[in-house]
Amino acid sequence: VDAAMHIEIERDWRPSIPPRLFDYASAAVAATRLPVTSIVVLLRPGGNPPRDVGVHLIPDIDGHTFVFRYHVVPLWSLDAPEMRTLLGLQGAPYLVPMRGADEAFLRSVARELKTDLQLPGSARQNATQLLYIVLAAMLGAETADRIYTMESLIEDPNVQELIRRWKDKGRAEGRSEGRAEGRSEGRAEGRSEGRALATRDLL
Repeated sequence: VDAAMHIEIERDWRPSIPPRLFDYASAAVAATRLPVTSIVVLLRPGGNPPRDVGVHLIPDIDGHTFVFRYHVVPLWSLDAPEMRTLLGLQGAPYLVPMRGADEAFLRSVARELKTDLQLPGSARQNATQLLYIVLAAMLGAETADRIYTMESLIEDPNVQELIRRWKDKGRAEGRSEGRAEGRSEGRAEGRSEGRALATRDLL
């Protein structure tokens, strides 16, 4: 059966999450006309999240019209080496908050992610970027830099391709802004010269 999956990665649990999940899931159902499941992945404990399945009730004047269910995955309760085997390298970013994910383990995962050529380029690029972001968010920028040095990030061909796209986009935006600025300056200069000529003729 075709279905859509809506996944949110949250640092910790907040009461505002269930209604937002419902809003996104409703929009996904309306857009795709497919069954949708919502999953919230939590990086840190705290905030009293529901266990496994959460329920959000949307009241009507006569009671509860909608009962919206979503799934909760507390990553800190999972075992990192075991999940490394189950998830593969694409799951590398999710290993960071798990049990047993010390610095040495995460460094070996980052190295493997960089060197394993079986992973498609776009998947490796996404996993590389997300791994660095989660490392920095969970363990701090210094630890992230020790595990995944900026040099190794920049050397990655997928990251180089991303940097090239950013540069191309920046150049295109710069040219566009330059043309707009030039037209604006030209109009201003033209008006100024026109006023000067009119004043001279009047004098």
